[in-house]
Amino acid sequence: MKYRPIVIDETLQELTPHGTDDFPISMDEQIVNDPQCDAIEHWHYEIQICLVTKGEVIIRTPGQEVLLHKGEGFFINSGVIHAPVSVGTDDNVYVCVNFHPRFIYGALNSVIRMSYVEPILSNPALQAFALTDEPWHKEICSLLQQLAEVNQQQSYGYELQMHELICRIWQLIAVNNRDKLETQARVSFADNQRTKALQKFIQLRYMDQLTLADIADSAHISRGECCRVLKRVTGISPIALLCKLRISQSVKLLTCSAMSISEIARSVGFESSSYFTVRFKEEMGCTPKEYRQRSKRKDGAAIEEERDLE
Repeated sequence: MKYRPIVIDETLQELTPHGTDDFPISMDEQIVNDPQCDAIEHWHYEIQICLVTKGEVIIRTPGQEVLLHKGEGFFINSGVIHAPVSVGTDDNVYVCVNFHPRFIYGALNSVIRMSYVEPILSNPALQAFALTDEPWHKEICSLLQQLAEVNQQQSYGYELQMHELICRIWQLIAVNNRDKLETQARVSFADNQRTKALQKFIQLRYMDQLTLADIADSAHISRGECCRVLKRVTGISPIALLCKLRISQSVKLLTCSAMSISEIARSVGFESSSYFTVRFKEEMGCTPKEYRQRSKRKDGAAIEEERDLE
């Protein structure tokens, strides 16, 4: 299985194609310690399910950060911003399958789409979750291992096998989350489309002094409806989403640039460095200055280790 670095555009959308129009699924091996993979936040329309095969990996999504060990997995819904983060200096590797929802449902008006795919895609409680302890979690991880083997061998009929395994995984997710799907209001296709438009606008304009009115106007809806739509689909408010994106961009600048804290705050859209520090600490658990210092210590330790190996 090949390794492919994570390449993104200015909206954080991953540019790597995942399969083809006639077979919209792909599998890759991700070496998290590689600079072209580690902590790179991105999103894609395809669903991703990953399985850690070596070491440990942190998966970061809006609102959560989960440490996964070898043999554990993670589900990432369509359009969810996420980033793999390495743990220590040892090799940390996971395999991931990326597939478009139509790989499961086929026809746009199929009962499978309406009853079992759209409700999962639009459910706030199922946007991202770990596959660790539950028996059905372990079964999915086992199926992911089988999927990787089928994809690697690509024997005659492997496409049918991959489709069968993905459908089995999806069935396990649906059956074991039936209560969430039946008790929470179903989000409409229109809400999904509006949410994607709002997210793209925020991703393009996060560095500007955006207001709730600006965000709502981008989708031609009222401020109240803007809040309700994003809350229904993502579980967070427009301003919270904006803040999370600004923080994620600031992390890159703290790590890779010599800009001052004040310069970074302004460049990602915060009005003051003090407010930036407050929101950064709420999100990351430390101040921007402390984060930068930790990053420098980590880089220094890595350099020393390389020298010792020479």
